Formats: sequence, structure tokens, C-alpha cells
Amino acid sequence: MKPRVLVVDDDPELAMMVRDVLQKGGFETWVAEPLHAERVFEAKPFDLLITDKNMPGLSGYELIGQLRGRYPHLPVVMMSAYPELTGANTPIQGYLAKPFSSVKTIIDVARRTIDLAQRLAEVRKWKLAG
Repeated sequence: MKPRVLVVDDDPELAMMVRDVLQKGGFETWVAEPLHAERVFEAKPFDLLITDKNMPGLSGYELIGQLRGRYPHLPVVMMSAYPELTGANTPIQGYLAKPFSSVKTIIDVARRTIDLAQRLAEVRKWKLAG
């Protein structure tokens, strides 16, 4: 089964480019506008959220906070043209700097983040069973 990814960005062209790259990389990928992302996420289970940091109406951190209330172990990759992530009390598992250095970077970061989340889920299961 292909990993499912939701891409959220206020720039539709950029979001669709990331979607297309991930689809070519073997992911099932959807795009959502910031204010509709929570509704899209609730309609389908996703393995990864890739979101822009700075968006009008709803920041990436606010979106992560909303989704993590229901999905506490949701892996997240933050995209930003501004590498400064200080002050963030919300943990993220991956980071993509805009502009992207290569399309391969997008796929690699998504794969590594999903792999990490799967390994952490196994550890949580093991601890609960232990």
C-alpha cells in the first residue's frame, strides 16, 4: 500500500508541484488549502502531513496543533523559505527549505519521515506490550 500524504500550502501551484513529485515517487498524495486541511484529513487517513509554515488565516503550527489533538503521533514535515523555526513548541519530524534544492529532496524527506514514524510506532507497541 502506498503511503498517503497531505500537502498543505497557500500557494496552489507549489502544493500541486509537491503533490506531483510525491506521486511520481510512489506516494498517494492530496492537496488542501490551509482552512480546509482538517476536513480533508478527517475524510481520509494520512501517513504524513507536509505543510507550509507561514500561511494566511492558519499557520502551519496552528494546523499541526489542530490535527495532533486527534492524531497525536502524526508525522509532519514543515516547508518554509525561512529556516528559522525557533519558538515552535510543536515537534516536527522533517523540514524542507524553499526553494527546494531538488525534487529528490522532497521524496527523500517524505520517505525518511514516514520510516521514522513507523519505527516509533513499533517502539510504542513494544513498550505497551512489554
